[in-house]
Amino acid sequence: MATAAQVTLIAAVTAAAGAKQAADAAAFAAYGFVAANLAAYAAALVTNRLNYVSAVVTAATTAGVDPSPFLYGPWASISASVP
Repeated sequence: MATAAQVTLIAAVTAAAGAKQAADAAAFAAYGFVAANLAAYAAALVTNRLNYVSAVVTAATTAGVDPSPFLYGPWASISASVP
């Protein structure tokens, strides 16, 4: 069973992921396959990712948990061990 800190962390990561997806969708809608909007779209995706990472790291630090699995997926520990 999850502790209160873990439940709070899960809720924060879920909220951050939802906010990122919504922001990505809004950026995509603004892009609209117009070449002139491509740079702004790419910049928005980077900003959205950085906001997500910041929110996850903050939540994980508060909960005393390693944020790597939330940022890199299950491959983080595997890729770290590959020479």
